[in-house]
Amino acid sequence: MKSVLSRCLPYLGIALLGLWSFPGNFTSSDGEDRYRVGHAILTQGLPDVSGYGDSVNRSEFRDDQGTFRSYFGLGQSLLFIPMDLPGTLLTGILDLDPAVEFKMKMGITAAIHLVVILWLLFWAVRKISRELELPEPVSLFAAVTAVFGTLNWSLARAGQEEPWLAMLLILALGSGLRFQREGRSVNLAKMTAFLSAGLLFRPSFLTVVLIGAVWSFYLIRASDRQLAVRLFSWWSLAAVCIGTSYFFWNLYRTGNGLNFGYGQAGGTFTGSFINGFIQPVVGTDKGVIWTTPWVLPGTILVIALWRRLSEPVKTAGLLFLILLTANLLFHSTWFLWAGDNTYGARFQAHLFPVAAILFWAAFDRALPAARQVVMKGVVALIVILQIPSITFWETLEYLQCERGGWTELSENGSPTGALGQISMRYQNIVSKAATGQVFQFSPPGKPEPVLSDYAATWNFWPWTVSSCIPESAWTPLFLSWMSLPAFSFILIFNRSGKTLNKTKGA
Repeated sequence: MKSVLSRCLPYLGIALLGLWSFPGNFTSSDGEDRYRVGHAILTQGLPDVSGYGDSVNRSEFRDDQGTFRSYFGLGQSLLFIPMDLPGTLLTGILDLDPAVEFKMKMGITAAIHLVVILWLLFWAVRKISRELELPEPVSLFAAVTAVFGTLNWSLARAGQEEPWLAMLLILALGSGLRFQREGRSVNLAKMTAFLSAGLLFRPSFLTVVLIGAVWSFYLIRASDRQLAVRLFSWWSLAAVCIGTSYFFWNLYRTGNGLNFGYGQAGGTFTGSFINGFIQPVVGTDKGVIWTTPWVLPGTILVIALWRRLSEPVKTAGLLFLILLTANLLFHSTWFLWAGDNTYGARFQAHLFPVAAILFWAAFDRALPAARQVVMKGVVALIVILQIPSITFWETLEYLQCERGGWTELSENGSPTGALGQISMRYQNIVSKAATGQVFQFSPPGKPEPVLSDYAATWNFWPWTVSSCIPESAWTPLFLSWMSLPAFSFILIFNRSGKTLNKTKGA
């Protein structure tokens, strides 16, 4: 019984911290669009097509809430279907205004989705960390870092696909390392399935799939031709299945099986290669080393202790470097190299749970797991440093720049490049806590742009649900709210860590 409880406690902590950060709904139009497709499939079979797009205009669907974009893959929408069942059944027995009913259904789905994907990512990272022979508490720290120490926390709340891609990548990596250790072909089959499934979420995941395919053939000895033929047939079958599903889905929603419906005036791959390659990593506008501060010292630590790392960890490290480079190269000339207008450069987010494993593997070599007090302090700091990514609506700084005229002055291809999104976020936090208002970024001679209450509100459910909180209460309420998860999460974290240590010692 105690063993079962010890296994459940970390997941309770993950759920509590996830729901504490929940804003009441998806925080991006991308998540809402995907949900509407899933809801339409659940209630009517397929969403209605509003109009086909072209090289400039995007294809659209239509439901009782109006029109919405249709250029996303089916993967996440299909996952939303079972998550949508509770809300759809509940609102079916209530007499609500249609607009309220829609928000309620989507809000329930968003809450379920947030907890489920955080749980799955936590479980996947913990699983592979243990397979890499990291001590039990260290695997726990790595999993918490992967979930709450990267932009995947913010993106899970938004309903974006990166946390799902991260989970599939981690499982595929684990399957490949397991084959390398055990030689069982079923692990290569799992690896093929996990990576191929990622394409249903985002076509550009193809860079990861291709690298994974090359690695899978590399793992097979040259003399094992029979397994090589089987592996080729698995990849071929996956390619046919994914390609066929995309063809017919595109045909339905765009009228052309080869058209994804993503029209972009001026072209999609028209950005600056240098900006698109350098800025997402080290740029002070949206660079990952600033939005995920443990990455830089973690990289230095991994390099310094490289010789002391195990061979499987080294393999994971080399794969991470190759995957990151390929991902940056692919998106470097994308018209919005950062991914879109969300906080930080989200196109790289799905890779950094692997970096979390590398970081904690190196940390364990530098500081034995017995000295857990330091490690607990580090992981707590990592979580705290990621909280700014979830404090506001993701597009707040973009709107401030766009409506204030700063976007036109940007030289790095990002809408917030003129001021730097990261510094803007911290200025907004300080100003909001002190005055109840976000920072005023007004160019000389121009009036301050008007922002919606939602865009300038703390992005947690008490504030998004109620607009009646007086300005004088902003700071004490916000600070109290920020302290809430600490007690429950630390208590659960400590109890589970102690129980795991006792179990391991036994």
